[in-house]
Amino acid sequence: MNSSSLSRRLFLVAFFVLSAVAPGCASFGRPKKIDSSAYEPAVAKTTRQVGEEIARLSALNEGKKPTVCFIGVLGDGSKEVSVETRVKLGKSKDFQTIDEDKMQAAFKKAKIKRSEIFMPQSREKFAEALGEPFDYILAGYVEDREEPVDPDDEESKTIVKTVYRLSLFNLDTNRKTEYIADL
Repeated sequence: MNSSSLSRRLFLVAFFVLSAVAPGCASFGRPKKIDSSAYEPAVAKTTRQVGEEIARLSALNEGKKPTVCFIGVLGDGSKEVSVETRVKLGKSKDFQTIDEDKMQAAFKKAKIKRSEIFMPQSREKFAEALGEPFDYILAGYVEDREEPVDPDDEESKTIVKTVYRLSLFNLDTNRKTEYIADL
């Protein structure tokens, strides 16, 4: 082994070690924490909008109280955001949510992932395993989006913003609506 290949190896080893442990550098496998002061208003806004839409649709369906299958939140910091969202949804008088434990057991029994529930065959397996009907699927996402600094200027520089997005999927109409708030 010559000295240049040894130097390259030492450089790569040092780079990966420092990247993994140095603050402010790459954090392999560590989810980003989102402060509750950032996600609580976003969760409140999006869940309120979802509730208003479901109430509007329920009024059109002769006041039937629908059932929502909230599959959780994906993305960095999603655990805390998911818990907060489930709490807010649980307080609604306009709809009911499927119990998290029942839902988790149904996913396991149906042998599907949460993200697969949007495929009709997987949704049928899930519904059969769940043993109770539901009207909507609700999924949350914490994601980074690039947005122009000046929306009116096509050549404007972009900045990265973290947002919380709730997607509501209506099983009767196969229509998806999204509600977004900045984090």
